[in-house]
Amino acid sequence: MLAEISAYRLDFLATLRGFEQAMAAEPNDGFVLWKALNNFPWLGDAVQSLSLAERYIALDPLNPAANNERGSRLCVLRFYADAIDAFNKALAIAPQRYSHG
Repeated sequence: MLAEISAYRLDFLATLRGFEQAMAAEPNDGFVLWKALNNFPWLGDAVQSLSLAERYIALDPLNPAANNERGSRLCVLRFYADAIDAFNKALAIAPQRYSHG
């Protein structure tokens, strides 16, 4: 994805524009959502990143990583109780992936 090349070149404005273009062209593509989701909280708007996580969960509700990312975005936004719920959902979906015991 061209936006990632811009990020490696430290051209963050071009990175953000690239992700916005990709999201406009393919708003329900899981790969595009995942890449944008992982970059938007640091380059764009954390609230927008949360909405991307929620859209990704709607497309793939049994994806534990999407729920985990939603929890991370909620932490960034300081919605800690909701973040714990999202992390617990990721844990319930894939306990072997997120347990440290």
